[in-house]
Amino acid sequence: MIVTKKLAYGQKVVLFYDLASRVISYAGLDMRAELKKLRKELIYMAEIRNVVAHAKWLSITKGAYVRSQVETDRAGRELIRGVRISKVVLTF
Repeated sequence: MIVTKKLAYGQKVVLFYDLASRVISYAGLDMRAELKKLRKELIYMAEIRNVVAHAKWLSITKGAYVRSQVETDRAGRELIRGVRISKVVLTF
């Protein structure tokens, strides 16, 4: 039995991929390609979730941009990264 309750999302994705890879190891290349594509999409969804969950929502602009991250460059200047929020897709 595998207990997944305490695993982080990324760990669950890796576990799913490893287990599914064993099951479909004899399947055709199409099935393996689909599994790799699914893993990539699951990881991308985690990135979107983190942007939404940790965005500074009070900074939202009329163009639907919300501040998601502040970094500092080598010269010490702040670089503010924004994400455009859309009903269809989040664009970085």
